[in-house]
Amino acid sequence: MSVKPDRTLCRDQLQALHAMVKAWGVEAFVAAMFWVLQKDDDDKPTTDDAPTRLVPFVFNWVQHDLFKNLALHNILEKGRQIGGTTFFLMVRGLLNVITAEGTNAMLIAQSADFAEAHFIAVRRAQRMFGLADPRGNDTVNAVNISYRQNLLHTQYTNRRELYFDMLESRMTVASAEIEESSQGPTLHHLIASEYSRWPHKDRKSVV
Repeated sequence: MSVKPDRTLCRDQLQALHAMVKAWGVEAFVAAMFWVLQKDDDDKPTTDDAPTRLVPFVFNWVQHDLFKNLALHNILEKGRQIGGTTFFLMVRGLLNVITAEGTNAMLIAQSADFAEAHFIAVRRAQRMFGLADPRGNDTVNAVNISYRQNLLHTQYTNRRELYFDMLESRMTVASAEIEESSQGPTLHHLIASEYSRWPHKDRKSVV
């Protein structure tokens, strides 16, 4: 049975997020609260302490440097495997959406396949927000459960979209193959991933 969000608790949780981001800083906050799927590494052994490829979102040195130089508008001529898309998806996208009411963010990928992969990543981060044990030990995952049932409660849509109904905020992932992707609610944060690979990128209406 689904649990109806507690609006009073939602307000308290939002205030708590603001306090944590202010006290810890963004870099420490995302490392504590967001989980990502690390790249395959055949040389890295699997142990009882690390049974899966799920890891906290700890900035690598490129992401750390990128964050220090982040501005209002950014163009990243990114190399391969530096985590640039993940960085913007989580820091400029999801983090802003869950810490501010009425905020909409969108990532536009070069194709439907990439859009689906990026949406899986952001959906995973929402589902595992604040998780203490990714193996499903709910006795230590009370923070995760409470946030998902309240402030980070999501309402189903028929798009690649997380609609946080208690915040009235949206995190959407779309494909550049669909020229109308950015139409809809006002966007506060827009991430154009792999723009050089977009179809029809010469059309001004797409930008």
